[in-house]
Amino acid sequence: MQEIIGGIDISINCVTNYGYVEQNKSQIISSNLIFPLELFELSMALNAKKFINLDSFVNKKGNSYPKLYDYALSKQSLILWLQEFSKAIPTVTFRIEHMYGPKDNPNKFIPWLIQKIVKERVSELSLSYGYQKRDFIHVDDVADALVYYLKMDGEKERKPHTPNADYQEYELGTTVPHTIKTLVEKVRDLADSKTNLRFGNLQESKVEIASSFSDGVFQKQFNWASKVSLDEGLRKLVSE
Repeated sequence: MQEIIGGIDISINCVTNYGYVEQNKSQIISSNLIFPLELFELSMALNAKKFINLDSFVNKKGNSYPKLYDYALSKQSLILWLQEFSKAIPTVTFRIEHMYGPKDNPNKFIPWLIQKIVKERVSELSLSYGYQKRDFIHVDDVADALVYYLKMDGEKERKPHTPNADYQEYELGTTVPHTIKTLVEKVRDLADSKTNLRFGNLQESKVEIASSFSDGVFQKQFNWASKVSLDEGLRKLVSE
C-alpha cells in the first residue's frame, strides 16, 4: 500500500475474515481490525474524501451471535475506532443483511445448500425447522447500492444540503424477510430436485438470530431499491 502515488477520492473496506477455518485470534484481528485501520491511515495520507466500511447484520444493535464471536468482536472494535477517526475523513458503515451470490465461501449456508441439493442431489437433507427470518440480498444489488450511493452522495455534496455527520451507518438489504425454510424449499423447487427435506431433524440452535431485515432508511433517503428478487438470484445459482 505504501507504493500508491497521488490521491484518491473514496476508500472502501471490504475485508472480512469470519474465522470459518481454524485460525489464531490474531489473524482474525489483523484482517478485520488492523488492516482496515492501516487502510484508513493511508486514505488520510492520500486526502480521501470518504471512507466506506462494510459490516454484517450480525453486528446490528441488539444482535448477538456467539458462533462468530471473534469476527463480531473484531468488527465491533473497528466501528469504535472509525467513529473516533471519522473526524479526519467522513465515514459510512453499511451493515449488509444476508448477502449471497456466485463464488461465495463454500462454508456459508447457501453455497452448502446448493452443493447438497443441486450438485450432489442427495436423497435427503436433515435441517432445523428453519423458522429464522433473513433479508437475503444478492451481491449484485450490494454492488449496485454502493455505486448508487457514491453517485448520489457526490451530487448532494455539490448542492446546498445540510452537511452529513462525520460517521453514519446504513442497513443494506431488500427490507423483505424470508424464513430459512422458504429459502431451502425454493432451492429444491428451482433445481427440480427430489431431495427429501427433513425439517426438524436437527435441533434448533439457541444462539441463532431469530429475525433480521433492513430498516429501509437507505432506500428512502437515497430512493434506491433492490433489483434482484430472491427467486431470480437463486435461479442464477442453481443454473450455474
